[in-house]
Amino acid sequence: MNVTPCWLPVTSWLLVVAGIGMIALAASIRLPVYETGFAVVHLGATDATAIASCSSKRQARGGLRGDPMFVALVDGNSRPKLIPGMRVLLRVSGYRDGDIPGSVDSVGDGVLDADELRSLPGTFGATPTTVPGPVVAVCGHLESDHFRSDGTEYTLQDGMTATARVRLRDERPIDRLLPRAR
Repeated sequence: MNVTPCWLPVTSWLLVVAGIGMIALAASIRLPVYETGFAVVHLGATDATAIASCSSKRQARGGLRGDPMFVALVDGNSRPKLIPGMRVLLRVSGYRDGDIPGSVDSVGDGVLDADELRSLPGTFGATPTTVPGPVVAVCGHLESDHFRSDGTEYTLQDGMTATARVRLRDERPIDRLLPRAR
């Protein structure tokens, strides 16, 4: 049996063209970079200091009382990058596709460790094991008090927990692969 690799040159060129195409794609598209954290949904008034501060800032900007709001705890190292107006996606715990868009209204003035967090009212029961490092509180509003998951619409309830994803920036995949190429 004599096997001749006549297909080898064609395959080699196909792999080269596919590789060039992948590099071009990685250099041209931009993907969002998110900072994630634990969040709690709040509807209406509450006595928590962080929420009260966020509520007053929201009302000063023309927000309505009773708007669905959230407070999120995100990595404290991201504090310099966080600014009001950034887009947020809240994914309600227990609903794999229950995303709710929102916006950041205010960012905490300082970074909090677990001990400081526990001393504040309305701090989600934070303990050193649930808060792995320093965090910053982020307050914001949600665009809707409803969300869809698996084709069913649900109404948000006060105190629901969620994962907040704050969109920090867009980044090209090639910058991640070759950080010195920036």
